[in-house]
Amino acid sequence: MKSKFNQIINRKNTNSAKWDRLSWAFGTENITPMSIADMDFKASGPILNAINSITRHGIFGYSYYPDTLKKAITQWFNKKHGVKLSEADMVFAPCVLASISFLLDIFTKPGDKVLIQTPVYPPFFNIVKENNRVLIENPLINRNGHYAMDFEDFSKKATGVKIFILCNPHNPVGRVWTKKELEQIGRICVKKRILIVSDDIHCDIIYKGSGYVPIAGIAESIAQNCVTLYSPNKTFGTAGLACACAVTKNEEIKKRFRAYIMAKKLESANRISTSAWEAGCNKSRDWHTQLIKHLENNMTYLESFIKDRLPLIKFVKPEGTFLAWLDCRQMNMTEKQLKDFFYKKAGAGLSPGSIFGVEGEGFMRMNIACPLTVLKKVLYSIERSFS
Repeated sequence: MKSKFNQIINRKNTNSAKWDRLSWAFGTENITPMSIADMDFKASGPILNAINSITRHGIFGYSYYPDTLKKAITQWFNKKHGVKLSEADMVFAPCVLASISFLLDIFTKPGDKVLIQTPVYPPFFNIVKENNRVLIENPLINRNGHYAMDFEDFSKKATGVKIFILCNPHNPVGRVWTKKELEQIGRICVKKRILIVSDDIHCDIIYKGSGYVPIAGIAESIAQNCVTLYSPNKTFGTAGLACACAVTKNEEIKKRFRAYIMAKKLESANRISTSAWEAGCNKSRDWHTQLIKHLENNMTYLESFIKDRLPLIKFVKPEGTFLAWLDCRQMNMTEKQLKDFFYKKAGAGLSPGSIFGVEGEGFMRMNIACPLTVLKKVLYSIERSFS
C-alpha cells in the first residue's frame, strides 16, 4: 500500500497557483512545477473531517477566533518544540505577509529603513518597496553551501533601521538559526532599537540534528522587541486557508497591532481556516511525524542523486523547510540559459535564484514536498538533459 505522501493527486483545474498557471510561469505546459512552496499532499484526516463537518452543517455565517484555537496552538508548540507561548500574547491576522505589511504601516513611515538578509523570500523585497520604505540588505555568508549571518555587516547597516525582517527557518537556504546566532542578532537590534519581525512560517519543518528556537525565547529584552509570525500553511498544507497569528510579549505592540486589525475591519475569522488549524494542532501529530519522515527521505534521495549523477550541481541538505537550494553556478549559464535548460529541456519548474536577490544568481530553488516518484521523474529528466 502506498504511503499517503506518495499518492499522486491531480491538482489541475483547482485554481491552483502552482499547477494551473504553467504557461504564465514557465512558458510551457509540459513541465512539473516545483516552485511555489505548497505541498502536493492531501491534508490530514482530522483536518478534512473538521472541514467536512462544517460543510455538512451548511451554514457559513460570520465567525470569530475561538479561545480553543489559542489553546491548541500553545499546546502544539509546547509538545512539538518545548516552546511555551502565552495565549494572551496572540493576535490573529489574515496571513503572514499581510501581518508584515501591517507592522510596517504601524511602526514605520515612508522613507524609513527596513533590513532583510539575502538571499531571501522574494515578497520581502516587494513588501518593503511597495510600502515606500528603504530596503537595506545584509547578505548571508555562503561557506560551501552552509550559510551564516554576517554580524559585522549587519551591525554597520543597522544604524537608522526601524524594522528587521527575520526569516527563521530561512527561505531559501534552509538554515534553522541557532540560539547563539539569534541572541547575537537580537542583542544588536535591542541596542539599536530595531523592531524584529520574525517570519517563522516554516518552523515546524525541521530535520534531525536541528531544533527550532524562536528569537523571542532568547531573552526578555529581545522578546519585548519582537513580533513572531506563525501560520499553519507549511505545517499542515493549508496555504489556501488564509490564517496567521502574531505573537508578542510587548503590550504596546500588541495593543497597536490589535487596534490596526480592528480599524481595517479584519477581525472576523474564517471558520474553515480556524477549525482546520485547530484540528491540525490537536489531532494531526502522527500525520505530521510521517510528513517529516517523507520529506527527509526525499531530501536524502535528492542529495544522493545530485552527488552521484549531477556533478555540475551542488547541494547541501537544509536544516529545515521543504525547499532545496541548488547551486548551479558550475553549469556556467546565464539566468536565461538556466531557465531554458530546466524549463524547456528538463521540464523542471524550479524557482530561479535571482528572485531571492543578487546572491541567488546561478542558483535554483526546488520544492520537494511531493511524492518521491515525482521527484525521481524530474531528477532523471534533468540528468538526461545534460547528455
